[in-house]
Amino acid sequence: MATLTQLSGVEKKRVARLVQQLLDAGREHSIAKARWAVDAAQLRASASWESARHSAEVAALSAAWCRRAASLAASRDDLSAQNSEVVGETVELRAKLVNALKLVKGYQLQLLDIGRPPHKQPPPT
Repeated sequence: MATLTQLSGVEKKRVARLVQQLLDAGREHSIAKARWAVDAAQLRASASWESARHSAEVAALSAAWCRRAASLAASRDDLSAQNSEVVGETVELRAKLVNALKLVKGYQLQLLDIGRPPHKQPPPT
């Protein structure tokens, strides 16, 4: 094996060029490695951000559904109470109507009796 001092000028230039290529490749490797690390960090951050955004959207939708369900339950309760009132009023009105119809029927019968000629009683024998 020859030392650097034993090499000719052309061979020294060739070795210098190879060393320079090796240094350049090392630098390119370091740069690529740094870029890869930055890209990986950005991807992790982006994935974390997307996950957080998705979680926030899910939470917002869930809260909206809960509010809607509560609103519908309150409306249902109000309508149920109104329905109970209407049913009660209907029962009362039907009872009043039945009484009114009985009164009208009674008055009709009385009017008919008033308009009829009195019954003649047969003479006593």
